[in-house]
Amino acid sequence: FIPLSFGLYLLLNKMVLGDPFAFSAIMMTYWKKELAFPWAGFWRALRSFVELPFSSYSVMVFLIEFMAGLVLIAGTILSFKRLRWSYAAYMAALSVLYLSTTFLQSTPRYLLTAFPLFLLGGELANKKRALILWLIFSVQLLTLFSCWFTFGQWAF
Repeated sequence: FIPLSFGLYLLLNKMVLGDPFAFSAIMMTYWKKELAFPWAGFWRALRSFVELPFSSYSVMVFLIEFMAGLVLIAGTILSFKRLRWSYAAYMAALSVLYLSTTFLQSTPRYLLTAFPLFLLGGELANKKRALILWLIFSVQLLTLFSCWFTFGQWAF
């Protein structure tokens, strides 16, 4: 059904917008995103974080996107070592799909579809020190994002 659904989406674009791939132009116009090698957006995020002045925006848009990309890559590598091959192949496909853009955007949100990360996280939960470190880290991020959201700032 996935190829059929994609075909119907392209047909709908053709009927409504006159171009089956109109979504590509729209993504470039509004979000400055286009298809690129998997490392292009990843390195752009790191370079932008280093070059731009330090601010909540640079942390949010560039550093956290870069770190989410690192989590995706590390999760893919660990999936090949610890999980069944089909989960590892799924993670590899997601890595290529999510990182093959000129501008990383919403990568932490996209990680929610990478269910093998949750399986790997379950293995970490069996180790008390790793679990405590993860809880400290995640509570800090939750607090940061909640504060930003409360004050009207953009937060994933």
